[in-house]
Amino acid sequence: MPAGKVPAILLLLLCLFPAVLADQLAVSIGDATAAPGSTVTVPVSVSGAQNLGSLDIAIAYDPGVLTVVSVDEGSLGNGLFVSNTDRPGVATVSIADPSGINGNGPVANLKFTVNGAAGTSSKLTITNMLAYDLKTHQAISADSSDGSVTVKKSGLGSPGFGLAAAAGALALLGLLRTFGKS
Repeated sequence: MPAGKVPAILLLLLCLFPAVLADQLAVSIGDATAAPGSTVTVPVSVSGAQNLGSLDIAIAYDPGVLTVVSVDEGSLGNGLFVSNTDRPGVATVSIADPSGINGNGPVANLKFTVNGAAGTSSKLTITNMLAYDLKTHQAISADSSDGSVTVKKSGLGSPGFGLAAAAGALALLGLLRTFGKS
């Protein structure tokens, strides 16, 4: 092949596939630890977003450990935001932004009530995801990272233990004072 055609072919490929030079879109779900009976908020974030026009995500969780309270819009993006939590164990999020989502940050926040026992956990698994470019309407490939919620065990760090330890220490101090005076 003549040397002059190689740069022309490379230029053509770069024009046809600009995503090769762009940051890779990634969608991730955070991790959290919470006590039984509490509520916990877990972010769904994007990184490397460039002209992201729409994003649809389905997230599976264990309904024996978590119950969805709400799904709220994150700070990144300013458009249509719709969620569906009607089916236990699945939360879906659909986002469409007429200005395009650019950058890194949370696009949604999942708020759960923790109804699992201490020591249990629930994976937050992205089971389906579709992302589209604002201008070209072409599908954007995206990496995904699942998250989890772990239900913390009661123990030395629990408020009840701290109060009992303090009361025990005060009682011991009182006994030492009483016996120390004799």
